[in-house]
Amino acid sequence: STNFIKKKTSQLLDIFSISGSQKSSKPLPPKLSALLKAYADSEIAASIKAEIAEISQAANGANANGAARATEELPDVVDETAALRTRSRASYGTQFRILSGRAFKNLYRDPALLTAHYVSSIVIALLCGGLFHNVTNDISGFQNRLGLFFFTLALFGFSCLSSLGLFANERILFMRERANGYYSSFTYFSSKVLFDILPLRVVPPMVFGSIVYGLVGLVPTVPAFWKFILTLVLFNLTTASVVLLISVVVANTGVASLVGTLVMLYNLLFAGLLINRDSTAKPVAWLHALSFFHAAYEAMAVNELRYLQLKEIKYGVELDVPAATILSIFGFRAQAFWWPDIITLVIMFSVFTICSFIYLHLYVKEKR
Repeated sequence: STNFIKKKTSQLLDIFSISGSQKSSKPLPPKLSALLKAYADSEIAASIKAEIAEISQAANGANANGAARATEELPDVVDETAALRTRSRASYGTQFRILSGRAFKNLYRDPALLTAHYVSSIVIALLCGGLFHNVTNDISGFQNRLGLFFFTLALFGFSCLSSLGLFANERILFMRERANGYYSSFTYFSSKVLFDILPLRVVPPMVFGSIVYGLVGLVPTVPAFWKFILTLVLFNLTTASVVLLISVVVANTGVASLVGTLVMLYNLLFAGLLINRDSTAKPVAWLHALSFFHAAYEAMAVNELRYLQLKEIKYGVELDVPAATILSIFGFRAQAFWWPDIITLVIMFSVFTICSFIYLHLYVKEKR
């Protein structure tokens, strides 16, 4: 215990400071007594005593309110306390480098989650490419395109729920390490986002989109392709930021999983395929604007179908219908790709990420 250590330290210092050991009940052997006297008279002992006195005076001067208590402390305890008080904190660059290295090591030590995301993206992209291969420019092709986009968003939306455990597994570790001053909330959060969120939320949608775009036969232009990839990546990042906020706010993994599922179902309901935006009652029409599924779904549909001409032959009659007309019937806005859809995704991603950091910094703390 601490009292035992202080007692033994005091006894040892008494032996060093008193050459004749008058306070000891038993006299010391002559050789040991001569050795102690020689040490007490040496320059080394004098310099050590001077350093202890200097450190003790500095500690007492820095903490005037604790002067009475500091005088009762042992010299070695004062020395250690002063050293801890003057310890400099690691720079933000060093903190970020160490935390990023730890996050990266966790990824390659347990690559099951990362591998599952990449493999599933490739396999499901090939499956979708086979089911929707060479989609036609008619009414059925219009329906197949909307079904492909809806399935794609549902796939990546629910796959983001796998990130619920990323922070939950380190919650206690984070609270203890930050309470001890090892790093700041910002460096931990930024390293977590960079090495845990981005590898799982940027690469898989790019792989999926690159495979499925050509197999399905979507608009064969470079700008349309990169708009499709941009929408998919932004949607995935936005969904990941929502899941991250849920994992930070809700400590219980089971409750967080339930909340995340309900959030995904709400967004699916108001994506634009299940409920027509124009037929929604005005008091609840604003729910479409809060759905990041709706923003991504509308952006993907507009990017693909805005300039498409649909040709349908029924009973010997050829019908030529602009796809933009059907989009408007479904409640989609043909001019809404950049604003408000893409801008909405960017704003939502930024807001949810900032809210996650604020809550992490202010409320996720160790209680003692």
